[in-house]
Amino acid sequence: MLALLPPAKLRPHRPPLWAVLVALAGSLPGLGAIPAAALDGRADVSATRQSGGAGLTAYRTETLLENYNLGQRIDLSRSWLLNVDLLTRREQLEGRVLDFRTYTRTTSLVPSFALNYRQDHWQGSFTGRALRRDWMGTGLTARRDENAEFGTWLRAHTGSWEADLNLQRRASWREDDGNDLETRESNQDFSLRHWFAGNDDLRYSFGRSRQELRTYGSSVTYRSHQLQYRGAHRFAGNRGSYDIDAVISHFRQDGERQVAGGERLLQPLWGGFSLDDTPGFLDPLEADPVEDSRLYDGDRDAPSGVNIGDSAPPVQQYGGDWRNLIFDFGEPETLVSAALYVDTRVGFPGLIGWLVYVSDDPEGRDWGDPLDPGAYAMVYRDLADGRQGWLLTFTEPLVHRRLKLVDVKSGLTEPDIRVTEWEVYGPADTTAESVARTARGRLRGEVRYALRPALEVRYAADLDQRRFLDDDERVTNQSHLLGAAWRFGGWRLQGEHQIYRLDSPTGRNTDANSQHLSLSSLARRDLSWRFAYLRNEDNSYTARHLTHTGSANVDWLIFPRLTLSQTVSYGVRDAEDIDGRAHSWAFITTLRGDIRPSMVATLRRADRWSDQEAGSGFTRFNDTDWRLNWALLPLLALTSDISYRVRDDEQWILRHALTWSPLPGGSVQPRLYASDYQDTRSDYLRRGAGVGATWRARPRLTLEAGAEQTLIKERDQRNTPVNLNARGTWTF
Repeated sequence: MLALLPPAKLRPHRPPLWAVLVALAGSLPGLGAIPAAALDGRADVSATRQSGGAGLTAYRTETLLENYNLGQRIDLSRSWLLNVDLLTRREQLEGRVLDFRTYTRTTSLVPSFALNYRQDHWQGSFTGRALRRDWMGTGLTARRDENAEFGTWLRAHTGSWEADLNLQRRASWREDDGNDLETRESNQDFSLRHWFAGNDDLRYSFGRSRQELRTYGSSVTYRSHQLQYRGAHRFAGNRGSYDIDAVISHFRQDGERQVAGGERLLQPLWGGFSLDDTPGFLDPLEADPVEDSRLYDGDRDAPSGVNIGDSAPPVQQYGGDWRNLIFDFGEPETLVSAALYVDTRVGFPGLIGWLVYVSDDPEGRDWGDPLDPGAYAMVYRDLADGRQGWLLTFTEPLVHRRLKLVDVKSGLTEPDIRVTEWEVYGPADTTAESVARTARGRLRGEVRYALRPALEVRYAADLDQRRFLDDDERVTNQSHLLGAAWRFGGWRLQGEHQIYRLDSPTGRNTDANSQHLSLSSLARRDLSWRFAYLRNEDNSYTARHLTHTGSANVDWLIFPRLTLSQTVSYGVRDAEDIDGRAHSWAFITTLRGDIRPSMVATLRRADRWSDQEAGSGFTRFNDTDWRLNWALLPLLALTSDISYRVRDDEQWILRHALTWSPLPGGSVQPRLYASDYQDTRSDYLRRGAGVGATWRARPRLTLEAGAEQTLIKERDQRNTPVNLNARGTWTF
């Protein structure tokens, strides 16, 4: 968080970049012996002109990007390898929204090296990188960013032991018309792992990260210890098995500042993401969020599984849009700010907007409406240390258990923009020095045992306790599952009893239990049946209800390439906040056909009726989705997606694309394409056609160009932009 703070009017003291470059070059043994002709190089120049939107949202962007690389690989010996690289990058970006224009030009110089070592039981590397970036443009005074970083990695492994050591240091400076900034960062990571006989291993890891904002005389230090045991075994002549995963961790952060106040990093109980363009409520008929601990693992450079770039699949209009990033802290926390880091510099961040949601729903499904735009500010920042991302600040601190960010794109951005870290902050102690400590223990295990060849019992537990050592408060999270499965006469009968409870110091507890019984057929491969009953009782602090659900499902392989799946369910709910009982019917039909090797089609229809709204699973739901992928000819492909939804009103979303490559195999490869996108929810239509070509002029010279004519209509506003792109790549 220190790296995202605004600069103060103090001038930092640092060595000039030439001194850093000399130090880099001097540390490379044998560099002076490299013959000039042996250098590898690459020149990559691209230009684009993109327009979009209509009416008050019309925009235009123009980019010119130049990348020039020189690199060399040197085999110093059988064990030592040296890679040296020098990158020069120039960016010229111009954007216009209505009559407001922005212009930015940057020039970057990035030398780097990596010295690698590998032997029988040892691996290691020593790396260095420097950056000088000069800025100018609309609303910017002449600005310069400089940073240098060095790192060492070492791994030793022998027999059943493995040790890893990783050390990194980074320094950065920013000159900005007297508003200068100087920061330092150091990271140390150590892990020791031991494998036992069988399937057991024990791992200890230690991490320390210190971030200094020297301009302000402020710093924060994070320390973490973790001990983890994992084991998997069989017993009683392979009739039984068990798995255990036990983790004990301790996290501490120390803050020092010249003035009182500040912020502390909050550790989530759970973090992940979902793809959902209706983020206000997650219905049981929609996919559940996916857990991704890389969003909060403390590494600001390693990518997570979230990509908001144009190459990611679109949820609504543009690739990478409507990614729901979710944190659950287990109990209400005071939220002050957040920082979202990405691995790619975004040329036009104004084309990515963010919705912010907060919730205290125990189930994590009801999010309500997004926060009013006046309640927060979400601003993109290019940082002096070479990183970039968005800074979220709340106008007034908020107290909630869950926080969610949702990106909404209004135009094309970069092909790949991967989220690397999401950090959320609360208020620190009011003293100039603050300490926050958290201890966490988690035990997950499962035991299976076959009482008879056809009868198996199962017990699974997940025990998780997080303790705040400074105020002796704790959050306890536990779940237990006891089940049995019996196979007889071509059928499988399975029953489960599950308990879930979360205890919070604030008393906002979650308390639920469920019983599940199912009967499945096993006799035929082309036809299977499944009948199920579920009883769920929720006694959480805001959601008190009892639900009974019965369902029947059939999967039928009608023909070798045609499959039908049909599910029918009926639910009854008693709840404190409804009048009487709520009743719900749901019908889900999925038809998938591999009609021919070149054609795959899927049709899914989901309907649910409810006599009154009663929360999750008891609201109106109507979705029809059609998807077709068809290779009409070997070089002619059609994709078609049609969605029809009914919530409060009827909604249509249509997306079609046709591509054709008429002359394959030659040095010139042209391609033609057409696309159509319509969305009645926003009264939006985008229809276009384009042509592109790739010319391999020489074995190492490739030229690309393309043009697209688009019709855009949005709420009776019309725009017909022409988009252009060109790129040339030469390697030697």
